[in-house]
Amino acid sequence: MLAHPPVALTFILRTLPLSTKPGDIKPPGTPVWVYKIMTPEQWNDAQRLNDLYLAMDRQDGFVHLSTVGQLAGTLARYFGLEDNVTILRIAAANLQPALKWEAPPPDGGRLGSFPHYYDKLTPEAVQESWTVSRSSFALPLTLLDEAEAEIIPTMSE
Repeated sequence: MLAHPPVALTFILRTLPLSTKPGDIKPPGTPVWVYKIMTPEQWNDAQRLNDLYLAMDRQDGFVHLSTVGQLAGTLARYFGLEDNVTILRIAAANLQPALKWEAPPPDGGRLGSFPHYYDKLTPEAVQESWTVSRSSFALPLTLLDEAEAEIIPTMSE
């Protein structure tokens, strides 16, 4: 028996909220930034219309966002055929209280909690943007799924 809990376990326990309603549990070390991915054409339209909702967001009733660790998986799954994409960086603190952390659908193979935003999101929220081109290689989805889980190893004595 350990004299005291492992450091990572202590950290996780200290960061869990008292409420356990769906959407209330945030991953340990909640990120400072969340990201929205779209095509450059969609970004131009979003700026013109003052609205960052894509068709998928409207269908699901929230804005799909990613953490930095989830970007590669999101790019591979939803933007793999695009030659260029625009990545928008948004301060997570500016999205409260409508930013919720939720599990992905079980049939998608993705792990971890994903940031979903349940309010109007405009280009004013974007702190920085990058347009990037397709790379010369891609990691297997299995590795991307593992990276998304953002598993924190525990220290043992």
